[in-house]
Amino acid sequence: MAEPGRRVALIHSEEDTPETPERARMVTALITSLGLMPRLACEAAPRASAAELTRYHSREYVALLEELDRDDDDSASGEVDERALERHGLEFDAAAFPGVWAHATTIVGGSLRAAELLAKGESDVAIHWQGGRHHATAERAAGFCFANDVVLAALRLLATFRVVVIIDIDIHHGDGAEDAFRHSPNVLTASLHLREPGFFPGSGALSECGHGRGKHSTVNVPLRRGLSPATFARAFAHVAGMCRGWIGDRSSAVVMVCGADGIRGDPRGGWRLEPASLADAVGVVLDWRLPTLLLGGGGYVQTNAARAWALCTMRALQLPPADGAAQIPPDDEFYERYRDGSFLLHAVAERAGALGLACARADDNSGSHAEQNDDAYLEGVLSTLRARFASLSASPPPAACASRVTLAGVKRRPEGEGHSDKAHVVRPTLT
Repeated sequence: MAEPGRRVALIHSEEDTPETPERARMVTALITSLGLMPRLACEAAPRASAAELTRYHSREYVALLEELDRDDDDSASGEVDERALERHGLEFDAAAFPGVWAHATTIVGGSLRAAELLAKGESDVAIHWQGGRHHATAERAAGFCFANDVVLAALRLLATFRVVVIIDIDIHHGDGAEDAFRHSPNVLTASLHLREPGFFPGSGALSECGHGRGKHSTVNVPLRRGLSPATFARAFAHVAGMCRGWIGDRSSAVVMVCGADGIRGDPRGGWRLEPASLADAVGVVLDWRLPTLLLGGGGYVQTNAARAWALCTMRALQLPPADGAAQIPPDDEFYERYRDGSFLLHAVAERAGALGLACARADDNSGSHAEQNDDAYLEGVLSTLRARFASLSASPPPAACASRVTLAGVKRRPEGEGHSDKAHVVRPTLT
């Protein structure tokens, strides 16, 4: 049974991108078939307003997203449309699709609602597995992310709590969230990710550690291919401990991005994690007993993502860990889809290319990669981070409260001015 007094909320919807068309439904269905719903305070994700999106995103970008879902009979010429799409990253891995505005506003609305429950003290843990879209910047979509719900949820929490920690274990670097808060001393972003030449998004070097007053409040843990569950657990435990030390006894909240694309066999991955690896990491953070927002992220083998996030939900509820023989309930709506792992809850899908993604390559199947994160490499990364955290603890951030937090440094261009590919920077400051 969950610990008395722990209140866990689940915000859910069926919104997802064309790359993972049934993942949201599969996650909710598995949580339901496992009998977890009665233990959760469940709500459908509301849609965010355009004004809520412009708390971080530029007005021009938000207006374009909204326009894409309208009747285009009166729209400008295709040439102008194409230029706008290109300027705002709405192509290639973030190509607009029918319903993109509803998708973006529901994703953001769900994460904002979850953050609101934490900020008001109505929940201790709030979950929104359809969130975690950490690549979008203020003016551009990227990596299947059309609005950055991670940033917007953190801003909502920052209006209530003195500091916010964003911990990201998606295999892809959390570049959008880092970019938003790189100047802020009140937000610590920590990303554990695969970094190698040619791997998206190409950022997240160990040397990238924030700027100005936010110097050393950006923590990057670049890891190599073949990351095993044991090595991941070791790295995560060290980094999580540093993050907890930085928080100290200050009023704080945690946002955790639990991307499932580091699980073995993911066509966009390169690690060898298991669904339980994510649940164990969530357990480490929840042991801090701080208001915590759990978000999803990547995960392109849909059954693996559903397994992982269901196990994370069980961990949030403090249920006994399911043993290795635990099976997917036969009454699950997608039961036959779990044949890929012999219907076991802890299994990893054997067919990495199950979705047939156009950009998946044979060498993307992480199951064939040996561990490349040896002790010397990992210790070198961790020792560098320990030195930085020591300097952080020597100069704590200033206090913040709801009435004094503003957004400075978000540039708004007058109509008709030129545009830049450089993302806006959000700098929560005190006024």
